[in-house]
Amino acid sequence: MASITITDIPDPSLLSTAEMFKAILESQKRVEATVTEQVAKIVELEKEVKDLKSQVYVLQNTVNKSEQEKRKLFVRISGVPFTEEEKSTVDGKFLARKVYDKLLFPLLTSAKAKNLIDRVPKVDNVVESCYRLRANVALTGTATPPPPIILKFCSEQLKLGVLKVKKTSMPVPSQEERDSGIVRFAIVEDLTPQAFAKLKEINREESVEKAWTVNGRIKFLVRGSNRIHTVKSVNDPLTVILANTWFCTIFKKESHWERNPKPTQKNFFVCSFVSATCFFLYFAATTPHIVFIFSAEVDYVKELKFLILNYYQ
Repeated sequence: MASITITDIPDPSLLSTAEMFKAILESQKRVEATVTEQVAKIVELEKEVKDLKSQVYVLQNTVNKSEQEKRKLFVRISGVPFTEEEKSTVDGKFLARKVYDKLLFPLLTSAKAKNLIDRVPKVDNVVESCYRLRANVALTGTATPPPPIILKFCSEQLKLGVLKVKKTSMPVPSQEERDSGIVRFAIVEDLTPQAFAKLKEINREESVEKAWTVNGRIKFLVRGSNRIHTVKSVNDPLTVILANTWFCTIFKKESHWERNPKPTQKNFFVCSFVSATCFFLYFAATTPHIVFIFSAEVDYVKELKFLILNYYQ
């Protein structure tokens, strides 16, 4: 690429006015050609960056999905008190028996009563492996909660049976256990770090009533709505996840259109405006020249463009 300096323009004293303007115009054309070339390179680089981000996004989702699939038989149990007998066993059989007697047997009995399982197996046919996570602090004193337990079921049916009845049939801590600081027992799916962090983030959101997981997928309810939303990717920003609930409300039959089959003129114009806005943002997000213009936009506009692309593709 040829550089352009002030020496490219001849000395005005040596040229006539017409020649001087001609030289200036030629220099201007060279500058415009250089700028056009640089703009084209910027657009090309932005496209490459966008493609790379898309590839990273897909790879992150694939890795998380694969890791979660490996955990489909695992649950995380909290609240079970630590005992000295656990120190003398290294194969986890003592801990498995304790968890089975205290929690799993009552829950499986309830699951059998509800025809979720055919029978209540013995502990060796229920628990494949069981271990307690290492505590970050000493296991002494009532202020220290017992470290959680990671347990692997022998079958997915047993795991689902336990998870389906835990809300109504979970045993409660004894008085001695409550005095030691144990409030309740809990059994949840063992999630990947990314999924667990996203679940906590969603639960902290004020507009979310509650969030939970089913087979490793995060589901949640928004306050004031009975529709269950599913998180497509734990790598999506929270703003995109919550914005998806708004799009579902408008486009997926939970909106005012379903409650009022005969929409008013105001509703018609509102939905028409929303649809037109969506198509404009989609056009802006897919047209290279407009992408370049919007290259310095604020974060929430970028996330909205990202949402539009995901929704229409």
